[in-house]
Amino acid sequence: TGRLSDDSHTTVPVVWTATGGTISGGGIYTAGSTPGGFVVIATEVGGPFADTSSVTVTAAPPTLVAIELTPPTATLVVGASLQFTAAGRYSDSGTQAVPIAWSATGGTVSDAGLYTAGAVAGSFRVVAQWQGGTLADTSAVTVEVQPAGIVAVVISPDSLRMKKYEDT
Repeated sequence: TGRLSDDSHTTVPVVWTATGGTISGGGIYTAGSTPGGFVVIATEVGGPFADTSSVTVTAAPPTLVAIELTPPTATLVVGASLQFTAAGRYSDSGTQAVPIAWSATGGTVSDAGLYTAGAVAGSFRVVAQWQGGTLADTSAVTVEVQPAGIVAVVISPDSLRMKKYEDT
């Protein structure tokens, strides 16, 4: 708008220019991809007057792009436990904790990610799903029966009685 000598306002035709982005003929500014401080300038068509407006463009906050579950694979014996952890991977390559819903097959998993293998051997999985959406990651878990191990040494027979043999 143009301000008149009697302090009233009127619409005036202007030419728009902008740094750090683009501006339409109607004055709609679109920020560019670079953060920083920029200006928008409206210059009166055919006149000497102009005004500027400061624009600050900030970087968009990073977005969550993946859930990463650690370890990605595991092998356990029947009944054993293993701690899993999950983190959110962001668009700026950073990671941080995010709320996770845990689920598992072939055993149980606590709300903190502690998996306990069941009583059956086989191939199973642990799943960490972001509670704010559909992003998830899965770890493959192999559950094995522990092979029998030596628990004692046994001599047989456990006793023996012998007579001393003498030459005559």
